[in-house]
Amino acid sequence: MGAGGRSAVEALFRPRGRRDVLSQKGLQAGLGVVERLVERIRHDPELLTPGGVAVEARKARDYARSVIAAFESGRTSDGRKLLHGDDPTLAGLVEKARALDDRYRPTAEPIADLLQVAEVRRSAIDAANALDAAAPASSPGGARRRTGSPGRPSWRARRPAPARSAPRAR
Repeated sequence: MGAGGRSAVEALFRPRGRRDVLSQKGLQAGLGVVERLVERIRHDPELLTPGGVAVEARKARDYARSVIAAFESGRTSDGRKLLHGDDPTLAGLVEKARALDDRYRPTAEPIADLLQVAEVRRSAIDAANALDAAAPASSPGGARRRTGSPGRPSWRARRPAPARSAPRAR
């Protein structure tokens, strides 16, 4: 690992907030990032090559851009219509994904690049999860849903739930 990689790893463990100490939560989060990266590299050493980094970066950035485009079109990451696309929290998560994607710059240091890519991916996943939570739970088509067993699918039109009558007075 070169100087850029060491610097990127050190940044994971810098104190954040008002205190000049690293919190237990911050330490655990940083260790989690490093452990996941080490595990991915152990399973796929090709990630440490320029080509491996480029493929990972392209996949993460394409995903982030698809989440951003979905939000801009008023949809979730799986195509459902958003109920409240003007939610500032939702817009903030999508904007964070956009900023990280825009800020990504490849370097000559694969560890630093993979950490940047992981941050872009994590932010896009957070935004996609928030988008998906901000939509009704119906299927992407909205009008039909699948029922029945996997071996024998049946389709039926979605009907509104029956109205409940008011409780009787005694």
